[in-house]
Amino acid sequence: MWKNLNIEDLGKYEVRGISNKPECNIPSIIGRLEIIIQDRLGNSTNKLKIHSCLALTNEVPLIMGFKDLLSKFQVCFNYGQNEAFIETK
Repeated sequence: MWKNLNIEDLGKYEVRGISNKPECNIPSIIGRLEIIIQDRLGNSTNKLKIHSCLALTNEVPLIMGFKDLLSKFQVCFNYGQNEAFIETK
């Protein structure tokens, strides 16, 4: 799990989807953490502090906060070519 990360805990949260059933909610923590984004070619960003939703289980993926990425990068999606990437502003 994410025990070894240096996380600024901002509070508890439950991620919910389409279903309102309590058994479908995912207990999590909202936090800020430092990351480095690296692509498959080895290009990487400087350290970034981002908001994340950290589920209390390994059965779901980490959700990075777009709020923090959008303020620092241009996020590009090309659905036709199945691509997504970020560029510095």
